[in-house]
Amino acid sequence: SCSRSREQGGGGRRRSSRSRSRSWRRRPWRRSRSRSRGRRRGGGGSSGRWAEDSRRGNAPWQDREEASSKVYEIVPVRDVLFTQDSIGSRFTDGRTFEDLIEGLQSGAIVPLSAGFLTLTAVNVDGKNFCMNNRRLWCLQEYQKTVNKTVCVRLRITKNKDPEIDKFLRHYTTIDSGGSVRRRAPPRVEKMPPPAPPVLVTRPVQPAQTVQPVKPMQPSPS
Repeated sequence: SCSRSREQGGGGRRRSSRSRSRSWRRRPWRRSRSRSRGRRRGGGGSSGRWAEDSRRGNAPWQDREEASSKVYEIVPVRDVLFTQDSIGSRFTDGRTFEDLIEGLQSGAIVPLSAGFLTLTAVNVDGKNFCMNNRRLWCLQEYQKTVNKTVCVRLRITKNKDPEIDKFLRHYTTIDSGGSVRRRAPPRVEKMPPPAPPVLVTRPVQPAQTVQPVKPMQPSPS
């Protein structure tokens, strides 16, 4: 089983490993402008690009709100829940799910080392709901093919406001709050009335007539 770990803050080294596999990310980096600015300022290509992004506040390891609201944890992938009821048939960049699963099975991709497999999740009532449903699905399919516990690193947003937790528990609308259905009152089953008591009558025996006793006659002497 994987050991549960917890890390606070941004984690620059972790984010830099994510940038090495940015082809899996949905958000493309702005290459042309930052590279040209890095060369003009003597940055020298990619290093100048990272320096320029850092000055502009766009460096991937910088997140001003991350230290206060984000937590990193390593958990078993089977304990992570989905947030959608369906997913697409492939990734946004056109890659198939089978490519990722085969990479995991061959060992070319390690879940805890690949930066793009650091998933974003939200903790609600102690449960982690993942925002990257397609990558989570691939990891769970990979878990079915191995006998070991597959762990994943989560970037978790934990809410500390009880009102938000209450809102999430009550949020069950299917039309963005446009209507509400009134539930029927609970059905109360009526108990049948008690049966009247049964009186058991015994047959009355007819009265017996008592024959009078005749007095004895004295015997003649």
